[in-house]
Amino acid sequence: MLKQMGPFESDASLVPQPKDSVNTSRKSDELFYHLPPKIPKLELRPSTLYSKFFGKNNSEKPFVPPDPDTVPDISFVISPGTDTNPRFRKPFISMENSPVGLTVGEYKHLLDVARSGLVSFDSRPLTDSIGALGPDAPSKSTSVSNNPGPLTATNETVTATSLAADDWCSRVSSTPYLSECWLSNLTTAVATSTSRREKERVQLEEEIRFWNNRRKVSEEAKINELEMRLSCLLRTPPVLQDPYLQPQPIPQELPYKRPVKPTLPVLTESQNAEMMLRLADAKEETVMVNGYRMAVTRRELITLTGTNWLNDMVINFYLQMLAHRSRLAVAAESKGAVRVATMNSFFYPKLTSGPGYAGVRRWTRSIKLFEHDLILVPIHDRTIHWCLVAIDLRKATLSYYDSMGGTNDRCLDILLNYLDSESQDKLQKPLESMSTWQKINTGASVPQQRNGSDCGVFLCTYAEFLSRDAEFTFSQEDMPDIRKRIMYEILTRQLLTTETQLPES
Repeated sequence: MLKQMGPFESDASLVPQPKDSVNTSRKSDELFYHLPPKIPKLELRPSTLYSKFFGKNNSEKPFVPPDPDTVPDISFVISPGTDTNPRFRKPFISMENSPVGLTVGEYKHLLDVARSGLVSFDSRPLTDSIGALGPDAPSKSTSVSNNPGPLTATNETVTATSLAADDWCSRVSSTPYLSECWLSNLTTAVATSTSRREKERVQLEEEIRFWNNRRKVSEEAKINELEMRLSCLLRTPPVLQDPYLQPQPIPQELPYKRPVKPTLPVLTESQNAEMMLRLADAKEETVMVNGYRMAVTRRELITLTGTNWLNDMVINFYLQMLAHRSRLAVAAESKGAVRVATMNSFFYPKLTSGPGYAGVRRWTRSIKLFEHDLILVPIHDRTIHWCLVAIDLRKATLSYYDSMGGTNDRCLDILLNYLDSESQDKLQKPLESMSTWQKINTGASVPQQRNGSDCGVFLCTYAEFLSRDAEFTFSQEDMPDIRKRIMYEILTRQLLTTETQLPES
């Protein structure tokens, strides 16, 4: 594109003037032109087309074109240029304000012009200004040659003399990105690639299916062969008696003895019918059993049915039954009796809130806590999950039982500090060997639940086994029967695992 300049009024040394018309007085209609401000002087060696694009002019080195696939923003700055009719001056177009968003046809046209090495522009006739500028002024239009030498006026064209630039422009014009069918070719290529990948995927799936079937048939044949060989080995071959030898007795191999898992008590049909009859005749708020300063209603008791979450009243009542059985066994001097003390579900929340130990200081005034072997504390973790802490005073351990394998070191630390405060308050001395106490998170080493509703039943079952120093022999499969058994035990005030009938307290 041609850069057009306006009149210049201060520097007359740069204005081309005719030889025979030089004077100090200027006519009002004379027009003067100068070189653009960005080019201080006219270079003797012409700039290459590459320098016009990329702002570099290295005349010492040969021209190295860029990637021909790159489409540059094509524009031309050719100076100096003149327009003898300032009233119809065209806008200036350069690298800084070159048009954007051109169509493919416009880009092709610009490339064709660049490839031909000619840059043309339109201008107005100079009939009105010939007399003003002198005989050396151009007659119709003005253009500037890009050849080295003095600045002369030619006719309408400017020639770019760089052959390397012509060759580069020729290769750029053939790039596929300027083709009108470029988008359709791209769409066709993408569709072809997608179809090919889909065929490969289908073929791969068929091959995988084929080899899976082959592997299955091979494995079945191998299993059949092994079974046949095993059956042949298990057959006892006939043995002929040697008349000259005494027959030796064949040692009898004792059967493999597996440890027999002790079975948990299961309700009989009569016990189950008795329990259902008592529940059927009662209303929701009917008190089904009284004891230990607690009253269990039918609404609370039926939380033991199905997969309901256990009510805290059921858990507290059952733990009191375990402590009652322990007192009876100790009083009867039974062998292996464990002295058990239990806390209710409100103990731990009270201990961890408000004044701390002062809030639960009077909760143990009726029992001597340190005269027991085992202290059972139910923990309602975040009010959504039941866990159990067993404090064994014989072994100086605090164990955290979680049916979902969780851990809670903070809870164990709080209960150990409670024991120390209780010892200082009741025994007037700190807890003996407090630093040697072990805090144990049982994790997944104990029976685990496989649903989200049996945590309360697991707590009661943990407590029942620990209260008689028994090993855990139950699992998730036993939970439906254990729910029914606990309900029957609460209604009848007896513990079937030891066949202990608990009198009313």
